[in-house]
Amino acid sequence: MANEAVSVENPKFSRDWTVGDTSGIEQFTLCIVTADNTTRLAQASTSTSSAPAFAGISMVEKEAASGTTNIGMTRGGVWDLVAKTVDIAAGVQVVISGANTIRAAVAGDLLTGAVVGHTLEKITGDAAGEVQLVGE
Repeated sequence: MANEAVSVENPKFSRDWTVGDTSGIEQFTLCIVTADNTTRLAQASTSTSSAPAFAGISMVEKEAASGTTNIGMTRGGVWDLVAKTVDIAAGVQVVISGANTIRAAVAGDLLTGAVVGHTLEKITGDAAGEVQLVGE
């Protein structure tokens, strides 16, 4: 998958999340919470993901049909994340906007658990910039 997150400042914690055995998730992929929130179920963000609840960034690679159904994800640290086509100013809260891309949050995103973090610098569209994740 393109646009994987790049760690700038390592996170301190990783939490286990349940993932589908048939799903392949590459290391450092932005992941979202799926419909079954009672079991902390997550999947990789996709090209159609638009401001879903943020699960974290996968810390390991998970191969499809490997028998593994748990992987570690983090919600901490500073990461280089890719803006989707539009510039994002410094200090702005951001949300997932497709497969491993982000966009500036709007008012409705703030109530849904969608916020990934806030930008530490201006990020030009289709380029990477530093984002401080929401934290543990």
